[in-house]
Amino acid sequence: TMLFDYNNPNTDIDAAMHLRPAARNGEETPQVKPAAERPAPRPAPSGVARKPVTPPKKPTRQREVIVEEKEERSKVATIAIAACATVAIAAVILFCIAFFAKDMLNSSSELTVAPDLVGEVYDPDKDYGGFVIEFTKDYSDEYPKGTIMDQSPKANKQMIKGGTIHLVISYGPQPVEKVMESLIGQKEEDAKKFLDSMSLNLQVQSQWEYKNEVPEGCVVRTDPVEGEKLEEGQKIILYISAGPAKETGTVPNVVGYTQERADAILRGSKFNNIFFEEVESTEPKGKVLEQSVPNGSLVDLNTLIVLKVSKGEQQPDVDNPPVTDPVDYVEKVVTIPIPEDLLKDCVLTIWNGTELVEERTVYEGTLSTDVKLWGVGKMTFKAMLDNDAAMSWEFEVDFGGEVTEQ
Repeated sequence: TMLFDYNNPNTDIDAAMHLRPAARNGEETPQVKPAAERPAPRPAPSGVARKPVTPPKKPTRQREVIVEEKEERSKVATIAIAACATVAIAAVILFCIAFFAKDMLNSSSELTVAPDLVGEVYDPDKDYGGFVIEFTKDYSDEYPKGTIMDQSPKANKQMIKGGTIHLVISYGPQPVEKVMESLIGQKEEDAKKFLDSMSLNLQVQSQWEYKNEVPEGCVVRTDPVEGEKLEEGQKIILYISAGPAKETGTVPNVVGYTQERADAILRGSKFNNIFFEEVESTEPKGKVLEQSVPNGSLVDLNTLIVLKVSKGEQQPDVDNPPVTDPVDYVEKVVTIPIPEDLLKDCVLTIWNGTELVEERTVYEGTLSTDVKLWGVGKMTFKAMLDNDAAMSWEFEVDFGGEVTEQ
């Protein structure tokens, strides 16, 4: 038996395993080949000593332990990273489950089923269980005129309470001659699609107007009206609802007035969104030099009106005394009579010479309308419908008396 030391670099493990003594310093490593196969030793040169052969160093036990420890630490780190990733993925999955489960629970209380409306006669004034109703119309040989012939979603399908149900309503059988059908209440794009389906190359135009009772974007009326025969290439006007009417007013002229007087005039006309901007000017301090919204403009009463007012000169100027309010113009509300034969809605404009002082819509059947005007003494104005000179007339206003139509 041969004893060896792992920490001794001169210990030959291979030699120990073959029960052969390890080479010592200064000695040659013993050969294991048979004597017959051993080459004859080469004689050393004369006068030169043979150099001893040193065996290669084998790895130490300490180095093997270090490598094993590094591998062990690498395995532990890999396992830790994998565990953290698994925990993170599990947390995300649990969060998603909780989030969507909450939405499903909340939405389940808001769900219902669609009613069966096919076969009923559509009534625009009926309450269909709180659902929002949108509809289109088309011809049908099976369903009588005004009857609901299709719906989406279908009957008994699950849907949200108060959701939208789209109906298809029958015009009845298609007539031999193509006529204008009722498009009132349909969306603009649906009405245009139906007119295009007639293959008459109709020239369809849209005009917008305020209407409280018709949803925004839906047809209010048409020209031509329902029942009129349609010709190839005929012009069709769709009047589309712009929603509830906004409160509008005509902007008065306040240029030349003092800041205080201009503010009072605008607020008297219900324009309360006013901003004053001081600018350099040789004009007297506080004089209104410019207004952002031109005189005579018909705008929303909430429109911002910016007035530029003079900062005035730093030193008093005897040649330019402080501005005073014009005292020659008087504000007066006058009643404008409208021709009794007005058969359609028109745009009424009021002119003082070439200056537009009022513009508004007057509807069919209107006999008169009140207008706020400014002037002095007796002044003559011109009223015009739809900018048509043939539908114009002059009237005189005595800003100290009555209106006289000429």
